[in-house]
Amino acid sequence: MTMNEPTGDENHRFEAKGKEIPELKQKYIHTSELYESFLQISSFGDVVSIYRNRPYFQNQKKHSLVSPATEVFLNVPASRSAVYHYTGLLVHESVHYWFNKKENNQTLASFSSVKESSVRLLDFFINFFEDSTGSSGLRDVLTWMCELSAELSSRNVGRPAMVHYQQHEKILEIFKSNDVVAKLISLMNLVVIKLIDKNPDACMKVLFETSRHGPQFSWMWLHIATIRNLYVKLILKFC
Repeated sequence: MTMNEPTGDENHRFEAKGKEIPELKQKYIHTSELYESFLQISSFGDVVSIYRNRPYFQNQKKHSLVSPATEVFLNVPASRSAVYHYTGLLVHESVHYWFNKKENNQTLASFSSVKESSVRLLDFFINFFEDSTGSSGLRDVLTWMCELSAELSSRNVGRPAMVHYQQHEKILEIFKSNDVVAKLISLMNLVVIKLIDKNPDACMKVLFETSRHGPQFSWMWLHIATIRNLYVKLILKFC
């Protein structure tokens, strides 16, 4: 063997590296396809259009609304904030058309697809965070839920179905009667309790920062104050 000839170990490393390249390429292609699929469904619609009765999601199939979001959430962690934003749009559209139905019984449009898709995505988050071990992901999802809660209030408290119910208790009661918001509240319960256990300072910082929305977040504050054993956990953590 000459000095320039590779040893057996070097040959093995070259072969292994040669196998890794197509595997990495295939993984890159798969990830790109997942993200493209998600972008195709998530890049349409916005909150303003939704409340101007320009629906997009309610005419889509449930599978096409849910699967791309869950796949990219699991396989492309950097996309999770985009998945939260997209889920928020589904929630807004579902809640808006639920109110439309209450305000006008003659409304013929069906929003069952977007409603069920919203619930399935929120259930997906619940299952995911039940098994979560870190706190950074919990902070991110809590921040998103707080922002979404304030948006739901600001977009809906002035509409006919809500105009006579401006007290925070009544607003909470009406929102809880909506299946999608009720599921959002279930996710809020889980995340607040888990984050209080793991990082109480971070949890309270997120909640207090959301207070800048003023009365728009008060209905959710009212609910958070009723979460079972929350005060006990806070006392044990901070005392």
